[in-house]
Amino acid sequence: RRDVLAFVKEKKGVVTRLLDYIMLSKPQDIERYIQLLEELLSDGSVPGTIQGAVRCSMPKLRRRAKVQEEKDRAEAHRLQAGVVGKKGTTESEDPMAELRAKIAGNAARRSEAMRIALEQEAANEPRTRPSSSRPKAAKRKKV
Repeated sequence: RRDVLAFVKEKKGVVTRLLDYIMLSKPQDIERYIQLLEELLSDGSVPGTIQGAVRCSMPKLRRRAKVQEEKDRAEAHRLQAGVVGKKGTTESEDPMAELRAKIAGNAARRSEAMRIALEQEAANEPRTRPSSSRPKAAKRKKV
């Protein structure tokens, strides 16, 4: 209750993003939050200067929750059907296979870059990319 009231005051009554603010909230919780907002309005907890903004933004909050619920339902349906992206690519048997392939590719590129750098250093050739642009620290004289 206090957190919702703080949000209402902070946002000057515009509550359309209330579900984003409340951790672990779901679009299905919207009626409970609307009821809480109406209680806050009726008991005078919400300052009179922003009550109009709260009342105007509550329908937008409901619409936003409905849209989010539809997106969640569509995503759940896609996952259930084994479809990953919007283009309809199917999920492989191992969902981590793509990630492992990207990691392996990055490791191979780094390994190749290191091999080239070591070969250049061994041949006393200048490196194609300087290792550091920091100036070396001057040695201090002992007094």
